[in-house]
Amino acid sequence: MQPRRFFVRALTLGFLLVAGGAAQALKVSSFSPQGEVARVRQAVATFDGPVVRFGDPAAAAPLVLQCEGGGAPAVTGRWLSDRRWVFDFAEDLGPGQRCSVVVKPDFRSAAGDAVSAPLSFRFDTGGPAVTDMRPGEGERIDEQQVFILRLTGAATTESLLANTWCSVEGIGERVPVRLVEGAQRQALLKTQYFAKEANAAPLRFPTVACNRTLPPAAHVGLVFGRGVATPGGVANSVEKRWKYQVRDPFQATFSCERENAQAACMPIRPMTLQFNASVGRKLAAQIRLKPDSGSAIAPTFDDAEAPEDSVVESLKFPGPFGERAGFTLQLPSDMQDADGRKLKNAGSFPLKVATGPLPPLAKFPASAFGIIERFAEPDGDRTGKAMLPVTLRNVEAAPGLKGLAPGRPAGQGTVTDLRPQSDADIIGWLAKVKRYDETTVDRKQAARDVAGPLPPKVQDIDGVESRSVSLLAGRPGVQALALPQPAGQGDPRPFEVVGIPLDPGFHVVEIASPRLGQALLDERYGANRPMYVRTTALVTNMGVHFKLGRENALAWVTTLDKGQPVADAVVRVSDCSGKEIAQARTDASGIARFDGLSPQPGQCAKNGDAWAYRQAYFVSARARVAGADDMSFVWSDSDR
Repeated sequence: MQPRRFFVRALTLGFLLVAGGAAQALKVSSFSPQGEVARVRQAVATFDGPVVRFGDPAAAAPLVLQCEGGGAPAVTGRWLSDRRWVFDFAEDLGPGQRCSVVVKPDFRSAAGDAVSAPLSFRFDTGGPAVTDMRPGEGERIDEQQVFILRLTGAATTESLLANTWCSVEGIGERVPVRLVEGAQRQALLKTQYFAKEANAAPLRFPTVACNRTLPPAAHVGLVFGRGVATPGGVANSVEKRWKYQVRDPFQATFSCERENAQAACMPIRPMTLQFNASVGRKLAAQIRLKPDSGSAIAPTFDDAEAPEDSVVESLKFPGPFGERAGFTLQLPSDMQDADGRKLKNAGSFPLKVATGPLPPLAKFPASAFGIIERFAEPDGDRTGKAMLPVTLRNVEAAPGLKGLAPGRPAGQGTVTDLRPQSDADIIGWLAKVKRYDETTVDRKQAARDVAGPLPPKVQDIDGVESRSVSLLAGRPGVQALALPQPAGQGDPRPFEVVGIPLDPGFHVVEIASPRLGQALLDERYGANRPMYVRTTALVTNMGVHFKLGRENALAWVTTLDKGQPVADAVVRVSDCSGKEIAQARTDASGIARFDGLSPQPGQCAKNGDAWAYRQAYFVSARARVAGADDMSFVWSDSDR
């Protein structure tokens, strides 16, 4: 039994020795490119196993490349890896090249293996193909557009004209192309930086145009069809199309800012004339805006220093203009764009335009928050109220803008005031008014903030327009404020700056005006649509300064009018929600000290998007100053 087992093992070992000693034929598992390929810069052969020791610069070439068709560029070969061989051409193979690659019959790998069939591969570059097109597909073109084609190689003029055409919207037949030659061709090639290459190989850079004037705004296609051939007779077999749209006809558009679509131009805003194509600046400077009475007004341009021979696409008449005045916009009789196209809507000029009355206005100096120094005026009443300035124009005159918000007569405006007392209430109102300093507010958020009903939803307005809702209407503690009577007794109130008297402390002030709403709010809100303008103001004679360190902190309280320290002031440090964290009193130097206060205040994001990234303490001080209870505050991150 033992010899038998030895005999079987010996036979097996002998078979393995024979198999291991036999030569292993290598194969080219892939080769690229093959067939017809328009652009060839590199050819790569991949073997199914290791061929050379990678990195061996002396490794022999396994393949031989031969090309026919004339003008083939220089080629070099190299190993990319132990099983990948590449031919690199010095430049793209031109059209009409037919190349074959064969395996060297005597080639052997580093291990002595030969390469088996298939023994050859073929590829050709076909006829001329387009590698670059100017202008690029999708661009707006003019009525006499010239196209620059960059080809893979020379193409005969006869085959190009016979097999290239334009397809034009509205025209049911092919529009042939024509060659653009001479000075125009040279100028175009120069602008695209093709002049040097084109001069060396002119048949590679044909310049063509559709053989008819293209209609404005039409969709146009340029077709490079089958049959465009090299001088050797090799034609391309692939059709290529590029899509364009012709520019609109030359037009001028007048615009001005208006209170609404039906209103006349606002006299305080510029009037603008816009062109849809470039116009010579010298010609545009001749345009005039002539008032019904008075001297004609010359236009201004955005670039005042540009030379006279430059081009423009718009001009302005800056104003301001008189109220309820008529004007005539006059254009030169030979008005044309820089390409010589006549103005299509020339019949609209001279154009009659008019201004309306000055728009209503109610504006506080600071939209979200401001500080009013009680004794800023040196000769002011040191025991009286401070004045919050507000600019008014064409809003309700007396008795408007002074009635209570609830139950006010239709068409009557109001000025209302709320005086939050606690730190938490002050912080909440600061965040709320800042939120409504944006154009719109989320409808769910507005429903939480507003005591009354919200305006109706308007289709193209997301959320609620902040100017269309009142933050004070229906709230307890709101007081009506009286404004001084207008200088004249006419209606509406003329343009003037008036003062709203405020006691020391923090105030939320809101103006409601139906006139503002009628002029500036969307009419889809309804006929009775007052507009609301609001701000917050701190009336004080105290300044609070806060220093936050790693181990302790201090607050320094001084008067604003004289810079003197305020002693015995109660200073509170709160988080963003108004929760008190620390409290101290100022000493004779006006300083309050805090130990154990974290140097990292909490995030304020829970107060909503108004302070999404704020991280600060709210520091308030209260004291009796100059015979009145006074308060002031500062945020620990304040830098103004």
